[in-house]
Amino acid sequence: MNRSFGSEDIDMTAKTCEFLSVLLNEKPTEAFVEQLRKNGAEFRARHEVPNGKGPLDEGICQMFQYVEATKDKTVLEVSRELAVSWTRIFRGIAPGYSPLPPCEAFYVADGNQEVQLKIFLELTKEYSTSGLVVDAMCVHRPDYVGVEMAFVHSFLKQEAAFLKEKDFTKAQECRESCRRFAANHLENWFPLFCKEAEKYSDSGFYQGLLISLAGFVSMLARGEEDMSSTCVH
Repeated sequence: MNRSFGSEDIDMTAKTCEFLSVLLNEKPTEAFVEQLRKNGAEFRARHEVPNGKGPLDEGICQMFQYVEATKDKTVLEVSRELAVSWTRIFRGIAPGYSPLPPCEAFYVADGNQEVQLKIFLELTKEYSTSGLVVDAMCVHRPDYVGVEMAFVHSFLKQEAAFLKEKDFTKAQECRESCRRFAANHLENWFPLFCKEAEKYSDSGFYQGLLISLAGFVSMLARGEEDMSSTCVH
């Protein structure tokens, strides 16, 4: 990757990654809906550019269109509605009602238990040897998309910290590790999940999330981290 980014650019990308990770790892609550409503207008405005900047911005705008469209409902009603959709899309309730859970082994191993175990071991080793803390592993499988995204977020945070310290060598190492992980893992299977999940997504919010995630993963796998228009407060 030849381009160089400032710490502010990576900070913004890390915040976007953290926001998307939270949506994957945590079932919606009333407090979360209140936060979306509080910051929604400003955040959405950052992504409403002529003709869109790509799937990341397109998806985020669609998410906040849902927030705006449901403003007359109570926070409890919206949180329950989102919780049902989140469970259906990301927990793999039952064939015909939900897609397979968004876990790498389900989409790569094709039912082969030896390959599934290999994926588990490879990911667990990579998380461990990196020295980065992935809190989501406490409640989710190591190959769950939210855990893999949280791992990417850890790289981005570390890269931004190294850039602030002007340690460009270590920042570059983090950047390459992030790109490699996204390319070798997330990009290999997550688009397959998104295509399948579209059939079961009855919420504009999560339809937007799937679009944003697919765009975000693709950008990281290509080594594109400059998302300065994308900042979550």
